[in-house]
Amino acid sequence: RTLSGDASIQNRRITPLKDADKVTGVLVVVEDITEFRKLLDQTIQSEKLAEIGRLSASIAHEVNNPLSIIAYAVQLLQREESSSDFQREMTDRIEAEVERLKSLAGGLLSFSRRDAAPRQPTDLREVFEQALLLIRYELTRKSIKLREDYAPIPAILADANQLKQVFINLLMNAAQAVGQEGEISIHLVEIKDQVEIRIRDNGPGVPSSLREKIFEPFVTTKKEGEGTGLGLYLCHRIVQEHGGELRLEQSTQPGACFIIRLPIGSEASHQKEI
Repeated sequence: RTLSGDASIQNRRITPLKDADKVTGVLVVVEDITEFRKLLDQTIQSEKLAEIGRLSASIAHEVNNPLSIIAYAVQLLQREESSSDFQREMTDRIEAEVERLKSLAGGLLSFSRRDAAPRQPTDLREVFEQALLLIRYELTRKSIKLREDYAPIPAILADANQLKQVFINLLMNAAQAVGQEGEISIHLVEIKDQVEIRIRDNGPGVPSSLREKIFEPFVTTKKEGEGTGLGLYLCHRIVQEHGGELRLEQSTQPGACFIIRLPIGSEASHQKEI
């Protein structure tokens, strides 16, 4: 540690100074390699992300093929006049989720290239309701109590599918963290020119050793084989691309609380930012 408390990585070499056979002193050479190590770590991460980019491109192609078949089959089912209301509701939901999966598959290409996502007026409460439809079974199965507190807020310009991906990821992480009979709360409120979303759970929380790097790629608290460490990284990236902020609350309370802040603005101002 330096005098200011920052971490420093050093190479140290110690050589004795001799006069004939007698040691008269010691030469100490200290080389600060902190910046070199940072650059090396960044290079390794860049190479990992580049490899993920190449892999994701091939995965996106393979995933889109069966999704196209499913979408066609759903269209045929929707034409059946004898379908019940429940069946039509299910086919409509499948169609919506197939479109979302196509969007997610396309989003895998974000590691190698990134196009501006289309933004439309979006009701965040509706996005949450759609996300909860998909994970409600998991919450019920684990007897997890869900508390929802939605204040009236205006629609924001956003990519609804991308935000749904963020909400599903954070809620599933919370459900896995709390386990059986845990509790998750969702709080949605308008603060000045922003919308604030809080997703809190009463699980074990994030270890202090990971709090500072929880949004970095390949960082995960899950067991090997259960997570890639890319979920929170992608959530953070999506929120940033929407001009917002995603952070982990620094709190002494048990559990974890992720806070999302998204800007509220006119369509013209959003288009200008994009």
